[in-house]
Amino acid sequence: MKYIPKVLEDNTIVLDKTLGWEECLDYAIANQGNVLYTETTSVSSVEVIMAFQKKGYMHELYEVPVHAPDGMELNPKIYCKFIYVPSV
Repeated sequence: MKYIPKVLEDNTIVLDKTLGWEECLDYAIANQGNVLYTETTSVSSVEVIMAFQKKGYMHELYEVPVHAPDGMELNPKIYCKFIYVPSV
């Protein structure tokens, strides 16, 4: 099955599930794109982060506020943005 990426307005690829991260990484490398990884609570998150780092990506972590329907603040989500760094 062909990998079909979710892409934000700034051409950042969204990786919102751990399944298929290898295809996302291959796609990102081929297109020299940044990736926003939103499923960082997955057991294999460290494996995903390490794979992107080994391919030359830098990363930044972000806390994203989460609120219940009644407005109560919940634990924030943590997103990881992989930043493409062209090799010299």
